[in-house]
Amino acid sequence: MKLGLVLSVLSCVLLGANAADASHNWGGIDVCKTYRDRVPPGIEPSLLPEHDSRGAKLLQRYCTQCHELPGPGHHTAAEWPAVLERMLLLMDVSQRFRGLMGNIAAPSADERAALGAYLEAHALEPMRGTPRGPGAAVFRQHCGTCHALPDPGQHDALEWTAVVRRMQRNAEVMQRGRFDAPAQQAVLTYLAAGGSTQFIGDPHGAGVPTPVRSDAESDPPGWTLGRLAYLTPFFGVAGLGGLRWWRAEHARKARP
Repeated sequence: MKLGLVLSVLSCVLLGANAADASHNWGGIDVCKTYRDRVPPGIEPSLLPEHDSRGAKLLQRYCTQCHELPGPGHHTAAEWPAVLERMLLLMDVSQRFRGLMGNIAAPSADERAALGAYLEAHALEPMRGTPRGPGAAVFRQHCGTCHALPDPGQHDALEWTAVVRRMQRNAEVMQRGRFDAPAQQAVLTYLAAGGSTQFIGDPHGAGVPTPVRSDAESDPPGWTLGRLAYLTPFFGVAGLGGLRWWRAEHARKARP
């Protein structure tokens, strides 16, 4: 019932939205600009883990239809299923309208499984503890703003340098604060030290780690107000589209 409501509302978008003047759009909306604070700049295909693998190619084929190429490290393995489910729903809705919202293709069941396995296999590894040591506060402040705190052991020092520079650019584009040179150096210093951690209730590190919670984990499976709110911009365009359609129909019927 709720899915039918969403499909009905989105149908108005088809009738009233103009094509966006951008390289990535969905139903006439530039996703990268509309969700600037949530959609980070894309990465080069060559930077994808196992970039020649089937999973990497599926990511490039389907995910760049509406926004720039994401890296598997944008989310943790626990977060990706909910994110992928949301994206697949939007692709399915688009495909139902047979290209009226853009030439959006949806992956097959087998491709969905392969894509999900690729994303989870190369997902961001979350830090299992509380940051301690030189640079820990800066690391927590800047790296925890957009995603779960990464495990310092996920990359070596050379790889972290490239990753941190890319995150600095992303933070500026997403308007998440200025990731300046001193902050960058503090983060690299912390990561180079291996990320000293301290677990709650156990100074030896054998206790229960502090959980890291992100937006992708905040909503339980199924339709919730949080998930519907994600489509708020589309609902707004839908209302305008419906009004424009009604006026066009009224003018057409008024002609002699």
